[in-house]
Amino acid sequence: MNDKLNKFNKKDLFYCYSINLFHFLKANGFFYVVRGVNPNNDLSYWVFERTPNFLEALTQWNEVKKK
Repeated sequence: MNDKLNKFNKKDLFYCYSINLFHFLKANGFFYVVRGVNPNNDLSYWVFERTPNFLEALTQWNEVKKK
C-alpha cells in the first residue's frame, strides 16, 4: 500500500472509481490523498479521507444521482 495511506485506518478511506464523482468532489473542495491506476483496466482511481464533511458530500452526490 502507498506510504501516504499507511497513516489511515482502512475504514477511514474512500476509494473513488467514478470520474464523475471525482469531479463532483473536486468541485466541492475535496482533495484526494493518493491517485492510483487499476492494473486490470488502466483506469484511474482516487482515495479520499472519510470525514463528516466528505460523507455529507457523498450523500448530496447520491441525491443528485437519483434525479
